Amino acid sequence: MALHESSNGSEFATALAGELPRLVHLATRLVRDADEAEDVMQEAYVRAYACLDQFEGRAKFSAWLTKIAVHEASARRRRQARVRRTSNEGVAPA
Repeated sequence: MALHESSNGSEFATALAGELPRLVHLATRLVRDADEAEDVMQEAYVRAYACLDQFEGRAKFSAWLTKIAVHEASARRRRQARVRRTSNEGVAPA
């Protein structure tokens, strides 16, 4: 797939549209919140587009995009856990 050769991004948008339902479902399962899942997917799409020149075609585009989405969801969960930990540190034990 020669997505990186598309100068207007229309091939990229078409490829993403085909993957959207599956990836939103995956992200929702990973972050356990539909709104967060949408944020995860938006960030994953931005990252994928920015790194499109690194897609070598050795794997399917869907697998490459899935990996980016999983990494973003994992990073989001780690950030959320850090925020919860820091906000709980200021609470006096009962």
